[in-house]
Amino acid sequence: MLRFRPKLGTERSSEWRCCFCLHVRTGTILLGTWHLLLHLIALGFLAAIVRDPRLLDELERDTAPMADWSEVGPALPTPLSNVDAPPSPYTQHSSQPRDHSLIYLCTLAITLMLIYGAIRGKPAHLLPFFCLQIFDFAITVLTATGYLCYLRSIHRLVAETRRVPWRAQLLQLPAPALALVVLSAFLLAVLLKGYCISVVWRCYKYLTMRAHALQSLTPFVISSEAALAGA
Repeated sequence: MLRFRPKLGTERSSEWRCCFCLHVRTGTILLGTWHLLLHLIALGFLAAIVRDPRLLDELERDTAPMADWSEVGPALPTPLSNVDAPPSPYTQHSSQPRDHSLIYLCTLAITLMLIYGAIRGKPAHLLPFFCLQIFDFAITVLTATGYLCYLRSIHRLVAETRRVPWRAQLLQLPAPALALVVLSAFLLAVLLKGYCISVVWRCYKYLTMRAHALQSLTPFVISSEAALAGA
């Protein structure tokens, strides 16, 4: 039996390299492993919330903005101040941990498909994760664009949000420097997500070209086996 190794025209070029030294296939597997670890941590946290719902109340209390209403003053009386609000005919829905668990399980399945497809050489398994990356990238860009409208009051936003890394140090910065830090953080996040999208897309192209190369070599392998058998 003659063995043929498929040689892609640009297999060793920089097109199939990521992070300066890794192949895009290896980079995709590492990216999927990182997302898998994050999903497992999130599912463990949600499981802890289901067992003890008080953790969710403490988390919401910590992340609630600290608005100072002393500068606004007391609320002015109105004709409807002493009137009770009528009961709403619509059911009030709240976000439950089970809903988040379902979402995380779906994204976990997509991440497992990415890892399996990259390892087994199945490019179609990479497409769901790629679409999820595109959606996440669009949400990040829209969020960054929305925060551009609040750059003038960025000190107030940071002061009202408790769970901000290095919050005390950020509040000591002047307004232009703090705005530059926020813009740099959003720009870095957008560039990082875009680079991860590029890695997965190039891995999809590589696996597709590799599969086509193997399919094109199959008739030659069969004909060589037939010739050796006839001899």
